[in-house]
Amino acid sequence: MELPYKEVSIINPTDARKRIVQTYLQTGNDCETARRGNTSPQLVRKGVQRYQQHGDAVEAHRRAPLQDPPRTPKHQPTQTDPTIEQRLLQLHP
Repeated sequence: MELPYKEVSIINPTDARKRIVQTYLQTGNDCETARRGNTSPQLVRKGVQRYQQHGDAVEAHRRAPLQDPPRTPKHQPTQTDPTIEQRLLQLHP
């Protein structure tokens, strides 16, 4: 018996998403895939959409398509200027 999506995703989220996509490719139905994986059709659609946009190939400089996107911001507009930061560090060792 296969483990439900939630249990596999705790161990290895990328592998869990691959299983969801493989099941979807077999059934062709997001609701049936969700039922088999004990998850939601929305999660199935999200994983399949990522797979369709990026495929299974992983480029050397990019993350795998079925991994979560990074949560860190791309830029920090309110970040302190590096020269001011250095000055503060010099004043307060």
